[in-house]
Amino acid sequence: MYESTEIIKIILNEFDSSNLDYAIIRNYGFLSDDNEQVGKDVDIVIEEEKANEFGSILTSNGFFRQPISPHSSHSGFWKYLPEEKKLVKFHFHEGGISGNSIPYLKAKQVLERRRKMDSFYVISDEDLLINILFHSKLSGEKARYAPLVRELRKKRLDTSYVFNSIKDILGRELSKNMFHAYKELNFEKLDNLKPEIKKSLVMRNPFPVFRTLFLSSLWKIGRLIKPSPLVCFIGMDGSGKSTVTSNLSDVFKKNKLKSSLIYTGRGRNNLLPIQFFGRKYKAKEKKEETSEKRSNKSLKKKLIYSLAAPVFALDLYLRYLKDIFPKRIKDEIVIVDRYATDLLLMKNVNNKLRKVLYSIFPKPTMVFYLYNDPELLYQRKPGHPAGDLERQEKLFDMILPTLDNLNKIKSESEKQTLDDVSNLLFPKFLNH
Repeated sequence: MYESTEIIKIILNEFDSSNLDYAIIRNYGFLSDDNEQVGKDVDIVIEEEKANEFGSILTSNGFFRQPISPHSSHSGFWKYLPEEKKLVKFHFHEGGISGNSIPYLKAKQVLERRRKMDSFYVISDEDLLINILFHSKLSGEKARYAPLVRELRKKRLDTSYVFNSIKDILGRELSKNMFHAYKELNFEKLDNLKPEIKKSLVMRNPFPVFRTLFLSSLWKIGRLIKPSPLVCFIGMDGSGKSTVTSNLSDVFKKNKLKSSLIYTGRGRNNLLPIQFFGRKYKAKEKKEETSEKRSNKSLKKKLIYSLAAPVFALDLYLRYLKDIFPKRIKDEIVIVDRYATDLLLMKNVNNKLRKVLYSIFPKPTMVFYLYNDPELLYQRKPGHPAGDLERQEKLFDMILPTLDNLNKIKSESEKQTLDDVSNLLFPKFLNH
């Protein structure tokens, strides 16, 4: 049995022990089949006045409240399981089943008709059919529930209950059209009726619908003021930054979380022609006459690098405004491989100047510093200049105390590094 399935069963048993009535709406096959894994979330109908009691059980089991508008009739909780690389999510329909902020089945009638499967409760076949007819696309490529409707059509359902429930919500004529299309299994006609169904729901419930939509819109606008998390990975060359950021990005995709992985090192994806002029200077630097006094060479190099440092900073800031900030205000988690800390590692640049340049950048939500012994990192990076990793290690030792939200992880293996990162990141992210 999957760990996620086991946890969900434990939670459902606690609901029963606490005499809390619930009914799972759909996609509950994983609870009876150990080879099937839970999908995106577990949708459950509950009474609105019992919502806090359900929430207390989940938070006591390590779940975090999901950011859903408090003005909607929905609430959610989630927890990350490192072994499965999966988020387990409970999604509660408080007071009844609704879609697009429009209620169409009250919790009382749903819970009175619920049925028990094994050790858990699900909504009745009749209410499941009503839910699918109202809420799901039944034709085309995304027709996930068409086979289930065909299966329900073969069963002996209480059709008078189904028709009268739809009639109470939509009125007689539209209900007759909808029910007739269902009996014929005309899925295209059912989907074509959806705009009319939605319009009828709004016209019959104008005040609660518009109130919910208005307040939820204000809530979403408020969330834009607080950008989504920026997760930054830094460390010596060979410490595993590129590997762990790629693996973490895959975890987010697997769990259908909006995220972007962006490389922000100084030597790639520049907007200003830094590399063009940088290569020319490097070539010129190598050809300098050895007869030139060492002190003059050192002073000249420091001057040139110090003048170049603000240009590097400007380029990185432009890339932040172009690539990172727009994603953060669209509620995307941004993972960056390296960041403005690269400015703190520049050679031949005064330490105060480096700190001033770094201070202008938005601070990450979390910073992960990956490290290991230079001897091991040289093995991961054969051909790396001798002594450079020790230089990087000393620089990081100086700058780490100045960084906020810092987490240090010794990268021994790919799996261990991802697990350590996930165990630190997800609790903070889920609580964001």
